[in-house]
Amino acid sequence: MRRHIMAIGAAAVLGVGMLGMPGQAAAQGEVMWVANNNVGIGTSDPQFRLQVERPANDYGAYFVTRNNGAASVFVLASEPAVAAPYDNPYFAVRHKNSAGQVKEGANLFFAIQDVTAGSEDVDFRLDLRRDGVLTEVLRAKGHTGFVGFGVSLPQYPIEMASGAHVTAGGVWTDASSRDYKQDIADLGAGDAEAALAGLQPVTYEYKAAPEEHHVGFIAEDVPELVATKDRKSLAPMDVVAVLTKVVQEQQKTIAELKARVEALEKK
Repeated sequence: MRRHIMAIGAAAVLGVGMLGMPGQAAAQGEVMWVANNNVGIGTSDPQFRLQVERPANDYGAYFVTRNNGAASVFVLASEPAVAAPYDNPYFAVRHKNSAGQVKEGANLFFAIQDVTAGSEDVDFRLDLRRDGVLTEVLRAKGHTGFVGFGVSLPQYPIEMASGAHVTAGGVWTDASSRDYKQDIADLGAGDAEAALAGLQPVTYEYKAAPEEHHVGFIAEDVPELVATKDRKSLAPMDVVAVLTKVVQEQQKTIAELKARVEALEKK
């Protein structure tokens, strides 16, 4: 049994006598069908519990619209202008301005993508389109559960486009390849010794977790050599490099003194 709802002005009449509402204007056409317990909008033969068919070149179904109609948020079922993997099932969150124009400035695209043809393994990906350029922001690999931020094929549980990642053992690993760096120069012994002398180790608890006790440094108080731009965070490897340079210099001094002692003992 197939039933349909017809839009009539500002009211609607449900076919086959399920529910009636008085019409206020001439019929505008059939807009919704119920067939075999499936609901179709724009299609009289829905194959799923809810199936929406949009006209050609339409941008999709509205989810949220401001009361004044100035902007709308809606999703797309497909869009030929978007490159793969968006020929697979996906939806996008977009909006229109007060003039009814689709804003291309920042649109979020979500997709479920087959990794290989015929495979049940799928990826989830989140992309951001800004000024017409589609950039992958996040991907979760279906067969591993690995998550990549700006990385299409993450090789670790969490991997950043910068090269930093979390290992399978749970160790955060900084990006350190020469490929990621420029203006590389040796750290001077004097600079390292001055930075080490300026470090002030403290004990503390984070306000968000006062039951956890820590030992470390205060970002605002560390020497400029190991400070971050915003002075709100620290990179542990910077401090390690300073300590390494100072210890290396101390080892040289120890070796020289040892050699002198041995020479004196031979006299």
